[in-house]
Amino acid sequence: MAARDRLHSGPPALQVDRVELERPPRRDRLSTRLTRIVLLSTLLIGGALSLVQVLADARSHSGELDFSGRQALTTLKRAATESVYEIDAELAGQVLEGLSAFPGVYRAEIRMLPSTVLAQRQGELLQSPWRSISDSLFGAERDYRETLIDPRSGAALGELSVRVDTYVRGRDFLARTGLVFGVGLAWASLLGLVLLAVVNRVLTGPLERLAGELADRDALTPETVLVKVPDNHEYDELGRLARAVNSLLAGIRENLARRSEAEARANYLQQFDDLTNLPNRHLLMTRLGHAVATAASRGAPRALLIVDLCNLRRINDTYGRATGDDVLRELARRLDTIDGVFVARVVEDKFALLLDEGASRAAVEQLLAEIKIGLAAPLMLPSGQLQLDLRAGSAVYPDDADGAESLLQNAESALEQAKGDGLRSAAFFDAARDDESSTRRRLSQDLRRHAIGDELQLVFDPLVAAGNGRVHGLEALLRWQHPEFGLLRPASFIRLAEENGTIQVLGDWVLQQSCARAVAWRAAGYTLPVSVNVSGVQLRERNLHERVAAVLEASGLPGSALELEITETAIVDNVKYAAESLRRLRALGVGIAIDDFGTGHASLGYLKQLPVTKLKIDMSFVRDVLTDLSDATIVRAIVGLGHSLGLQVAAEGVETPGQRRFLEDIGCDLLQGMLFGCGLRESDALGYARQRQVIAG
Repeated sequence: MAARDRLHSGPPALQVDRVELERPPRRDRLSTRLTRIVLLSTLLIGGALSLVQVLADARSHSGELDFSGRQALTTLKRAATESVYEIDAELAGQVLEGLSAFPGVYRAEIRMLPSTVLAQRQGELLQSPWRSISDSLFGAERDYRETLIDPRSGAALGELSVRVDTYVRGRDFLARTGLVFGVGLAWASLLGLVLLAVVNRVLTGPLERLAGELADRDALTPETVLVKVPDNHEYDELGRLARAVNSLLAGIRENLARRSEAEARANYLQQFDDLTNLPNRHLLMTRLGHAVATAASRGAPRALLIVDLCNLRRINDTYGRATGDDVLRELARRLDTIDGVFVARVVEDKFALLLDEGASRAAVEQLLAEIKIGLAAPLMLPSGQLQLDLRAGSAVYPDDADGAESLLQNAESALEQAKGDGLRSAAFFDAARDDESSTRRRLSQDLRRHAIGDELQLVFDPLVAAGNGRVHGLEALLRWQHPEFGLLRPASFIRLAEENGTIQVLGDWVLQQSCARAVAWRAAGYTLPVSVNVSGVQLRERNLHERVAAVLEASGLPGSALELEITETAIVDNVKYAAESLRRLRALGVGIAIDDFGTGHASLGYLKQLPVTKLKIDMSFVRDVLTDLSDATIVRAIVGLGHSLGLQVAAEGVETPGQRRFLEDIGCDLLQGMLFGCGLRESDALGYARQRQVIAG
């Protein structure tokens, strides 16, 4: 129950995100923050402007105070001078009484020189809580003095002085100042509110609606969300933001769609083959397991047939991989039209057919007949017609296997047995023959091991010159010291390497080691060229010349010290492409020898197209050259042909002195075989070369 509740509660992260999408409290909203900022800014600006105005007004008011004080002195100066001249105290008092017309004058004095006071008026400064402000701007009082001069003689008679209480007029200034600040702040507040209203209408309001619209959508289904562009904001930043959000949501929708397609595709590819759309090996094993379980419970046998398309590699190399894929698709289509079988693609060129319940060997044979009928029509290619050929192997449960895995394995083993029987063959599982197939599978697996390089070794066959017997060169031959099966010759594993794709690794190893040994020979005083065998699969590789050039450069061996031996059959399979590949190799200075010459059953005209430097007569002709007239005639013809084309001719399989004399008599250039040593270790081969050089010398 708790687990089910957790499934329906949703991920915690999504719940937290949902809470965060709720509308924030008022204090955290953008509109509230903008209100604070705008009002504070406008109030500060309004206050600053009012302050500037107040300061200007204060300066003007200060000037007015001075003007008023000096005006009082100027007005009473003449009368005050007369009272001093007449020494009339009563007149002086009347003069001071006239100062009442000037507000703020709270003290006045008329003094006769040097220090006689004729009249004096005393008063007190006004008291007010606001006085301190006025005093800070204008001072508490201001003192104005005027010297009284005798107009007749120009002599100083006395002095008139007045003191003005600045607050008397400062009250008016403070009243005006309060009004200025009040009006300024009121206007600033009003302006701020207007700005807020405008901002809310054109910015925060649409933003709030946009955010609310997004928050109200289900975050788990963004494919349903579409934000409306705010009215009258189609071309400004808000419109751009809305379009950007919609674009982002569209990208999310597309990404989700692609992910869904990818997941569906991945689920499909887990069970079906992408090229042919047939069930793959995984689904086949599921069906096999179910079929075996059902057969065991019902006692009804089930038969499995594995078919293999012949020469797919050659089709790919000749016509291209795209054509090879077309061939596989057509084969899959034809097999899938057969009723009563479950068809699956096991691996590249292998298909499995699981027969319905109750199938026996007779049913398998009938199925094979139907397959042959279905493949009778040739496949039409741009370059012509192609006939599809298959090999097949079959196993039956429970006669040949005790489970799904063993049923498939034994059917594949039967297919391997069929491959050994030749083209278009079919075989039922045979436990006795399976031992040989098991050995082949074991060798095929071991060829893929990374440590195989430590088990490989080279031996050498001398090529001696006819006549003087000097060693002309050494042919490098591969041996595999298998930990279980002992020392193996190439015939035991080269074909397996060609089938499983490890031939390139073996070929590279032989080429690198041979060139390295030839360099060591030259350093020791043996200027012997080395010959290396190249398989047909290697010849079809388009970068063979590049790999050979890289090995020559890395080892420092001249191209003229290397010879590549290629069988006639490998060349005949694709003369046009072989010619181009061999020309590129010959451009490196590498010698080209046609091995096993005479066994390819092809026209000799292709020799004109190939940059060949040597022909090697197959040992099957040399073996009976003394007893079989036909073989002797063929050998003479090959020697004559080679010399007429300016080529060296070598004979393989020379075992007796009689064979040697015959070959020397007809003009054969080089000899190779048991008579001169085969499969020699490097030290023995070099020792033989040194010995033959001394004897010939």
